[in-house]
Amino acid sequence: NVLPVYCKSDNEMMLRAGYRTNGNLLCCLTVISSDPEENVTLYLDKAPSSIRQLLPNGTFTDIRWEKQEQNTYVLDIIAEPLYPLILDIQ
Repeated sequence: NVLPVYCKSDNEMMLRAGYRTNGNLLCCLTVISSDPEENVTLYLDKAPSSIRQLLPNGTFTDIRWEKQEQNTYVLDIIAEPLYPLILDIQ
């Protein structure tokens, strides 16, 4: 078995993930070092059809992403230190 998601980074990262009742993967990614993580890189066991970020006002916004290599995706987003990045991956 493979983890459904993990973050590829040189930064210290904390990642929690679980499946929602609709089948989407919900991820909480937090940088726990002092440097921001530009262009977050995720390994996903399933190819996504969409990746959205939960905003502070409770709405979601689409994130641009591109496939880098097999099962690895680069997200066009910056993860700031100690600021949770909540992602809904379909």
